[in-house]
Amino acid sequence: MAYLNNVRAITTHTVDSIIGLGFPFKRTTGGYAYKQHNLDTLLAGLKQILLTERGERVMQPEFGISLRRYLFDPITSHVIKEIRESIVQAINTFDNRIIIRSLQISGDDSIGFEDDNRIIIRLHVGWKMDPTQNRELEVKIS
Repeated sequence: MAYLNNVRAITTHTVDSIIGLGFPFKRTTGGYAYKQHNLDTLLAGLKQILLTERGERVMQPEFGISLRRYLFDPITSHVIKEIRESIVQAINTFDNRIIIRSLQISGDDSIGFEDDNRIIIRLHVGWKMDPTQNRELEVKIS
């Protein structure tokens, strides 16, 4: 996973938690870096994976998915299958603490145009350390 997200992992006998820098990076009113905890940290990391183009990160050229390459392709079942496989492989490679409960991929036809060049990814994810915690994440690639 990205170095920003895994600042510190705390494990005790009763509580497992993750503390990481918030994404996007910002400061608190006291001037300290904003921190996130547990599933929020994992969701921030997941968002980084989805929005990062391969080759964009210095010293980590394989990080990311490069979803923007699909923007001008028609959203067919074949393209959706490729995107789904890319997302699952990237999550397993870069952050295997996440459990994918459901994954939906679609184009955006909310404006009334069939090809407005936007891909919407909706994920329902959980955390392997505490399977009772679940969250939804929507990312729009445009």
